[in-house]
Amino acid sequence: MQEKYVPYAFEDFLQDDFFIASSKNPAADSIKFWHDFLENNPQQAEAFHAARKYLEFMARPQISDEEGAGIWADIQTKFKFIRERSRKKIIYYAAVVGGQIAQYYIAGSFTQDNGIMNVDNRNNFNNNIDLKKYLIRSNITLNITNTTKAKVRLHGTFEDYSGPIPGGSALYMQTLNVSPVRFPAYYEPDEAFKRYDHILFGNQNGEFLNPYAEMVKGYRESSSSLMMAQFELEQDFSKWIKGLNARMLISTSRVSYFDMARSYNPFWYQISFYDRLTDVYTLSETNTDTGTDYLSYNPGDKQISTSTYGEASMSYNRNFGRHDVSGMLVAIARNTLTANALTLSESLPHRNLGLSGRFTYAFESKYLGEFNFGYNGSEKFDRGHRCPERNHRSKPSSRYLTLIMHIRWPRRIMFPITGTRTPFRIYRTITMSSSTLITTTKSRGRQRFPKKL
Repeated sequence: MQEKYVPYAFEDFLQDDFFIASSKNPAADSIKFWHDFLENNPQQAEAFHAARKYLEFMARPQISDEEGAGIWADIQTKFKFIRERSRKKIIYYAAVVGGQIAQYYIAGSFTQDNGIMNVDNRNNFNNNIDLKKYLIRSNITLNITNTTKAKVRLHGTFEDYSGPIPGGSALYMQTLNVSPVRFPAYYEPDEAFKRYDHILFGNQNGEFLNPYAEMVKGYRESSSSLMMAQFELEQDFSKWIKGLNARMLISTSRVSYFDMARSYNPFWYQISFYDRLTDVYTLSETNTDTGTDYLSYNPGDKQISTSTYGEASMSYNRNFGRHDVSGMLVAIARNTLTANALTLSESLPHRNLGLSGRFTYAFESKYLGEFNFGYNGSEKFDRGHRCPERNHRSKPSSRYLTLIMHIRWPRRIMFPITGTRTPFRIYRTITMSSSTLITTTKSRGRQRFPKKL
């Protein structure tokens, strides 16, 4: 009889009467039969167990209407503060105007996002999420001469936010981590408290978390802005020296942010007596002295910073027959200042200076050589304490030199394709690199020696 089930698939097992009967009501002989079958035919184990699990799943009792209603009530209780839909508004405008002398680009946009949090009408404020974003951008390019070009870029981003104090993500997590049957989000007032105007939030002596109270007890407002301005000047010196170009760039940015919260302390209530026959309960207030019905002001975080960046570069790129020569020099300066720093060291300006360069040479695009160098420093201390490991006055700086050489030579090979011999050119590359870091400290005539990497 075992040979009958050897070619069976998943669907065949589910249509066999003996398999269904032995799965629903297993007996000693049927258990031994299927055990011997699987030992002799291990390739059928996957289809056999899949069909057995399917029958076990279908034999489970179905959820009753009462149980389904209870599950749905649990879901509605947990997500009582969520709306079914929200709105989003987007307005965008851009214009491009150009000619031989100047080109203009102007763009602006407005975006408003609304959350899906419910607003309790017993409050006189809106605790739902309302996020407004404003963006303004302008790019202007001026052709001052045939070889001189100036660019001005302006950018501004502004955000205004209003919403629940914990935030949307925190409210979702709080809702999932609380019991839906310990107490309701709020109680309907009984005879003793029906004249009260505030919300009767459910809790037990204020010991547990009520996500609904956290959502509607107040709101948080924040505002942030980012403003950037950049000026760039490009000059082509090919009229005098072919392949020579220069560029100068100055940019500044301003970042500001602040937030604040307004909220009241919820009044907590719990059931002190409940009559099951009449379905009437009596409430008791648990925090008469700490609950408030007015909004208090809580200042939040404030951030203000400014950054200025300057860059000047000069590049040269020219071909002399079989020789290719290129070079670049870049000098940078950066200054960052935080207005509301908490410590003295953080309030000091962060300044960086740097000079770097690169020179390359190629002969017939086969033999390549490259030379890089850099000289940079940072102002972290005052002039008398710029080197903290020494007691005397010192001013550290660092330099690095890098020499990279690429050598390639071709090797011709013949590759047969359909009876022909087609030449291919394959390049082998050898790279030789040497880097040296030089740290110099000028202090009372002393100097450190270069350290070879």
